Amino acid sequence: DLRSKSYFVESAAEYVAIPDLIADPELLDDARRFMRRKGIECLAEADRLDALYAAVTSSDPVATCKPQEVPA
Repeated sequence: DLRSKSYFVESAAEYVAIPDLIADPELLDDARRFMRRKGIECLAEADRLDALYAAVTSSDPVATCKPQEVPA
């Protein structure tokens, strides 16, 4: 079950509807790779925010933080 009706295709520089992605596996591959790369970037940014939160809320000025899982 997909959550969107279209996905960004980097090589086309636009969102492409699912039926068009199905018709062109190269575009589908581009869309899935882009989505996966963005997901990895979001997780990395969340790790940095975790560390910032730990530093801001800790009484230890040199606090370090391992990435935290956030309940859904």
